[in-house]
Amino acid sequence: MAGLHVKGHRVLTQGDELIVARRKGVARRHVEGLARYLDERREHVRLGYGQLRDSKVICLYAARDGFGYAINLDDASLSERGYVPIPRTKLPAESI
Repeated sequence: MAGLHVKGHRVLTQGDELIVARRKGVARRHVEGLARYLDERREHVRLGYGQLRDSKVICLYAARDGFGYAINLDDASLSERGYVPIPRTKLPAESI
C-alpha cells in the first residue's frame, strides 16, 4: 500500500506490519492477517482517525460493514480488531 495521510500522520503497510509516522516518531504494529485483509478488500478499505482522551487511533476498515483494525498510537495493548464505533455515513474516509 502506498503511504496515505490522515490528520498529519503518514500510514503505510508492509506485509502484516502497519506503520504510522508522526511527529512523535514511528508506531509499528504487527497485525496478523493484515496483508490478506487488505488484498481481499483493496477497493473497499478506508482510512480513519480518532482522538480519544489520552491517545490517537488510526483505523483501517471496510467501507461496506465498518469492520477493520484500530491501531492505538500511544498504547499498543489497546489496538484491536472490530467494528468502527460510529455510523459509516459519518466517517471521514480516504479510499486506498
